[in-house]
Amino acid sequence: MNESSYRLVVGFVVVAYGIAMSAVMAFRPERILAFHCRSRAWRWTYKFFYNMSTKDIMSARMIRITRFEGWVGLVFCTVLMWGFLFRK
Repeated sequence: MNESSYRLVVGFVVVAYGIAMSAVMAFRPERILAFHCRSRAWRWTYKFFYNMSTKDIMSARMIRITRFEGWVGLVFCTVLMWGFLFRK
């Protein structure tokens, strides 16, 4: 494998990870937020930066925000894929 093949593989992995995380955020935001509630590091981050408790993290407002961020991520990945597909 030459240098350009590594770029292709790394690019594919990054885009696939972005699509997977965006899909989970868009369609199952409760799972991501439940993980954030169980993780000590994520709980500390939410508490330190946003002053949010575990109940605040799992609120309907945060679920809507996470779902919206997931849709934005999916649109971004779709535009990115179409851009790579039709570049000259």
